[in-house]
Parts: sequence; structure tokens; C-alpha cells
Amino acid sequence: MPKILLPDFTSKDFAQIVDSFLFMDKVVSLPAGSLVPLREHLVKWDKQLKKVFQPYFEGKGNERYETLTQKMEDFTNQLLEYGTKLQGQEKKSFFLFWSEMGSIIDSDTAKLQDTYLRNSCNYFIWELTKLSKKSS
Repeated sequence: MPKILLPDFTSKDFAQIVDSFLFMDKVVSLPAGSLVPLREHLVKWDKQLKKVFQPYFEGKGNERYETLTQKMEDFTNQLLEYGTKLQGQEKKSFFLFWSEMGSIIDSDTAKLQDTYLRNSCNYFIWELTKLSKKSS
């Protein structure tokens, strides 16, 4: 079952993914005092992420894929702009999180077996993965 590409994806679902990344992932090594502010930076993106995928669930035909692709491009630009304002490990962890989200979305598209969705998401996934390189 997909984790993110669901019509009923909630803020709680997103917060669980954030918490799992921050508190259970061995990639993030931040002092405890830095984890809470980073969590706050990440969880506020849930509504924007949900809006990215709304056209897929609410639209019809090829138009929904075009709208989806445009929303993905806008979203990655917003992430990049926001993330570049962060510093050090917080910035690196912010971008690594979105790279991880790309992996989850990739897995979701494979599970849904929708070729058009997968094609639309491939560029988005690539862009999210590229963000982790911006953290250096």
C-alpha cells in the first residue's frame, strides 16, 4: 500500500514520516535541541505536499498529469528556496529528508502501477534526490 500517494493522506501521516526520519534514521545526527526546530521546519510542508498530488486524485484525463507536473516543479522550487536559508546540519537534514521522500514516492508509484503517474513523478523524484546534493 502506498504511503504518500493516497487521496486521504493526512498531516498525521506526514508527521509520522518526519518523526521516523528524524528519530529513527541513522543518517541524521543532530543534537536533541536541534531536532525539534528541524521537525517544525519539516512538518509545515504537509499541506503543500498534499496540494501537489491533489490534481491526480481530483482531475480527469491527461490534464491532471500536466497540472501535477507543474505543481511538482513549483514545490521543488519552494523547497530549494526555503532550504537554502537554513544552516549547517539543519540544512543538510532538511534536504536529505526530501530525498528520502523521493524514494517513498518512487515506491508508491511502483505500487500504484500507473504509468502516467510514474512518468510524471520521475522528474519530481529526480529533483527531490538532487536536493540532497545542495546540502553540501
